[in-house]
Amino acid sequence: MVETFTHSTFAELAGTKFKLYDGAVEPSEVELVDVSELVETKRQEIFGIFFSIPEGRKPAQGSYRMEHEKLGSFELFLVPVVSEDGVVYEAVFNRIKKKKP
Repeated sequence: MVETFTHSTFAELAGTKFKLYDGAVEPSEVELVDVSELVETKRQEIFGIFFSIPEGRKPAQGSYRMEHEKLGSFELFLVPVVSEDGVVYEAVFNRIKKKKP
């Protein structure tokens, strides 16, 4: 499913809440706090999305199940990174563009 997500998919959802399943009894609520600019080359499209990190949780790199009311359930590989807002989770999308028929 995540293969169909585009830059605009996430840009439209900036500021909304997602559920993050990180092994805790209950899922954590995270916010999509930023979507980077879309970088396009002749063959690729590249962008990153950034999520808040749950209070009291030690951020760890790994694959997490995420849920959103509009996107459903999907897996993302998240990496904690330092930003202007402190430490956030980042997921990077770097994909080959689909050829237009």
